Parts: sequence; structure tokens; C-alpha cells
Amino acid sequence: MKRILCAAIAVLLFTGLFACRTEPAVEAFSAATAAPAAPTAASASEPAAEPTAEPTAEPAPETEEPEPAAEPMPAPTPEPVTRERLDSGEFDAFFDGAVFVGDSMTREFGNYVRKQRELNGECLSTAQFMGMVSMTVRFASTTEPVFNYRGGKVSLTTGLNHYGAKKVFLMLGANDIGHRDWDKVRADYCTMIERIRTDCPEAGIIVQGINPGTRMFCKNRDLDIAQWNSFNEVLKGIAEEYGLGYYAFAEELMDEEGYLRPEFASGDLHLSASGNEIWLRAARAYAAQQMCPGAAIEP
Repeated sequence: MKRILCAAIAVLLFTGLFACRTEPAVEAFSAATAAPAAPTAASASEPAAEPTAEPTAEPAPETEEPEPAAEPMPAPTPEPVTRERLDSGEFDAFFDGAVFVGDSMTREFGNYVRKQRELNGECLSTAQFMGMVSMTVRFASTTEPVFNYRGGKVSLTTGLNHYGAKKVFLMLGANDIGHRDWDKVRADYCTMIERIRTDCPEAGIIVQGINPGTRMFCKNRDLDIAQWNSFNEVLKGIAEEYGLGYYAFAEELMDEEGYLRPEFASGDLHLSASGNEIWLRAARAYAAQQMCPGAAIEP
């Protein structure tokens, strides 16, 4: 009995000792051989996030410096218009299609120009002349046939259209202001301009100042020469009112007292050849002003 009891106690002691020695090994084996944790459903379906690249700062665009603005070139100064250039006919193309309208002074000026054409071949291009003895502003402003044209009579605007006028140079008034009130003369002059504008709309109009009279002319008509010459201010005012061209050369014909100088006179009012030469040069000077704006016109 004692022998059986001792054997049982020995067995118990041996198994307890074995259990104490093998537990740590089992735990170590379990830890070493444990499988990695299975991924969760969410982590299994989503791809691994790539690292986000930090944005790099773009270099600031280089500012282009504006090119310096080119300095404007000064306009060339027109060459002065000399007497020689005027007398050469350099600006006569301006008178292509021109018609000079007036009284006997215009008729004589036309004769002078035609003489120059005979001598020199050309003068004032194709300009024509409608000059009638004793013509007044009053008659010229009507529709009556008062101007000569190829053996017949025509009104002012009919004659201008027959000539194909591109420019109309007017010199009228000398036969009016010695006999009629200036206000009436002015009113007739405006009527004449308006009629030309209506009947000849393509024609430009240039008003010419009237010439001075001789001392004898003013005495015979009981005229004050200063009052006579001041009529050009009336004509200049009409030209400005209607936006027309204007030029005058009366001062170039005057003596110290304002009368027509004897060397430029042919009779009491008409001009001599040297007087018409001044008229021709004045007309060319006006043309030069229109064709070469800003150019100095030498006396």
C-alpha cells in the first residue's frame, strides 16, 4: 500500500515538474509562428494612398520692358513760294476748270491771260472768263440771260454749266457801290452765291476783292476812297459767312493815299498790263496757299 502511494506521489511530482518547464516554450513558439493579422475589408479594397507631392512654386513671368516710343518726326517745312515759282506757272493746275466772272475788268484780265498763253504756251491752265461791260451784282444774281456765250446770251449759272465750271472766281461790285446802297448790294451778292450753289453744286466759289479806283474815278463818282476800299471787308465777311475762298490784292495796287497807282491804271478803274500782272500773280499765290498749306508766300 505504501508502495503504491509513493509511486503516485512520484508521478504527480514528475508531471508537475514537466509542466513547469514546457509552458514558456509553448508561448514562445506560439508568438514566433503566429500569422499576420488579416486586413480589414476596407483596407483590402482601397489601394494604398500614394504620397501627395507638394506643389512647387512656378517662377514669376519675366516682365517685358516696353520698347521706347518712337519720337514723332517733325513735319518738313514747306519751301517758301517765291515770285519766280508763281510766275513759272507751277501752281496753274489749280485753275483747271476755273471760270472768272465779273465786269469789264475781268474781260480785260481774260484778254491778258490769253496773250500770255500766246507768248508762253500756258497760263492758268484751262481757265475761262465771263466778263461783261458794266456788269453788276444785281444783274448777275438774276436768272436773266445777261452774259455772252457763243453768240448768244445766258444767265450766270447757265454759262457756268456750259463751261463745266469746277471753280468760280467772282469779282463784282465796282459798278454797284457807286450807285446803290451797300446793304442791297450785299443782299444781291448773297443771292448770287446761293444761286450758284444750287445750280452748280460741284463748283467751288472764290470771292475776289475789288480793285481801288483812281483819284479821278473817285472824284467823278463823289466817292471817298477809304469807303470804297472798305467794301472788301464786306466781301470778306460774305466769304466767311458762306465758307468760301477769298483773296484780295488791292493794297498792292494802291498809292500812299489808297488810290490806284497811275502805272497800274488804264483809264479810271481798269488795269494796265502791269496791273493785270499783279492780278495774275495774286491768283497764283492763292492757288499756292491751297496747294501748299503752311508755305510762306514771298511778296
